[in-house]
Amino acid sequence: MTYLIDASVYIFRAWFSIPDTMIDADRNPVNAVYGFTRFLGDFLESVRPEHVAVAFDSSLENNFRKEIYPEYKANRDPAPAELKRQFRQCQNITRALGMMECSNERFEADDLIGTIAARMREKGHAVTILTRDKDLVQVLQQGDTFWDYAGGKKIRYEQVPDSFGILPE
Repeated sequence: MTYLIDASVYIFRAWFSIPDTMIDADRNPVNAVYGFTRFLGDFLESVRPEHVAVAFDSSLENNFRKEIYPEYKANRDPAPAELKRQFRQCQNITRALGMMECSNERFEADDLIGTIAARMREKGHAVTILTRDKDLVQVLQQGDTFWDYAGGKKIRYEQVPDSFGILPE
């Protein structure tokens, strides 16, 4: 089984749920780093995955989707500097833990997860996608699982119609 993690979901969850009074020696907030690292530690300890990749969103400015539709996510404010710094730290932690860290200025984490899923299936691996982003359900194929890790809910490919009323395709 290959596990594909949508990092942004877990970083934003920590950013909004853990007080920013948690700071490092330089007085920078580390709430998102702390929450993300706790999530990764829990995941690694409980699952002990052989294959895992963690996908990060890098940029909304250079995203290929903006070329197609210039107003793509135009209503979203840019991430504050404190959060961008913590994203970089989360990427460093991911690599330090020996996991594949994926990010690209032109492609979102969703795009990277979809691509990695397709490539791993070509090698005979089923995938489990860890996220709360229901858009990623459409990536599932036979043998795959959508795992809302924070919510404790897994949905296998064949359960998608019962959960969402449609096939992933």
